[in-house]
Amino acid sequence: MKSPLSELHEKSGAHFDSLQNREVPAHFGDPRAEYDAVRESVGALDLFYVGRFRVLGRDRVRYLHNMVSNDVKGLKPGDGCYATLLTHQGRIESDLYIYAFEDCLFLECPPSGTERCSDTLRKYIVADDVTIENRAREQCILSLQGPDSRKTMERTAGASLEGFRLLQHRNFAHETEQWTVVHRDRTGCDGYDLWLPAQDAPAVWSGWLEGGGIRPAGHEPLDWLRTEAGIPWYGIDMDENNLPQELGLSSAISLTKGCYRGQEIVARVHYRGHLDRQLGAVGIQSDRLPAKGSEIRADGNRIGEVTSSIQSPRLGRPLALCILKTAYLSAGTLVEVAYGDRSYPGEVLSLPLSAGNQGPLQA
Repeated sequence: MKSPLSELHEKSGAHFDSLQNREVPAHFGDPRAEYDAVRESVGALDLFYVGRFRVLGRDRVRYLHNMVSNDVKGLKPGDGCYATLLTHQGRIESDLYIYAFEDCLFLECPPSGTERCSDTLRKYIVADDVTIENRAREQCILSLQGPDSRKTMERTAGASLEGFRLLQHRNFAHETEQWTVVHRDRTGCDGYDLWLPAQDAPAVWSGWLEGGGIRPAGHEPLDWLRTEAGIPWYGIDMDENNLPQELGLSSAISLTKGCYRGQEIVARVHYRGHLDRQLGAVGIQSDRLPAKGSEIRADGNRIGEVTSSIQSPRLGRPLALCILKTAYLSAGTLVEVAYGDRSYPGEVLSLPLSAGNQGPLQA
């Protein structure tokens, strides 16, 4: 599957990669400059590969409320929430974002969780008046990320976005079709998404790059940014083997909404107040990236494993997201990361990265 913007990306010098059977721009020739643009001003991302569904029907709110981990009934039109879809054992089938409109709900799913999310939500519709429509081909998501993203999106929408809360969204009339703007931070640098019909996307993208002088940013710099911000991705840092609390997904969980799939396990973990392992981060003294699953050791014992890693521009060395034993999560804890034919010294860091945790490893 290719983006409706694929030809424009080629003209912009895109280097392509494959993501869940989708051809995505990995970068546009200079990933570090794309990363810097997002951190310092604004960058444009084509998120055509993100799963998106429209949920219709009289029972849509009640049905989805009973299926996911967060409070859907409490959403007013214009509000959104982060949630997880869990197995009966409380493990993560997918994370997702839910947006409430007057006549429907919209769901946004990660590429690795889209098929599973769709299959599970459709499977349990029995006598409910609920219809789930896949909007992947009709609709695109273009995103502006960075500290200047708001003022840039305001020019595109022709309206003020001041005071927009995270996940708040609003429809804007554009000729014969409606566009939707969502306050959605994907990088830790702030950001806004634009949902629009696929046929409108090329004109908007060209306007941003040519008329607005905005640099496009590919999937590679997006990965760097989200890792430094401590944002886990489904299918990479988490999957059906993980509990949501292990990934720090407290914002995706309501403890007061009542029953839903996996709720008993989630509540048990919360009220017992103990997790054996949680998401952490390790900076590594090496010029090589560790593979997923590489062992992390301390005091001669295995204490965790790498889930993903990048060559961090801010650290100047590898940064790995990891699942660690909770006793070793304190920033400054010295560890070793085993990959290849040796072990490399590492240090547990707090995320998001800040000026205080970018220095060299302690001696």
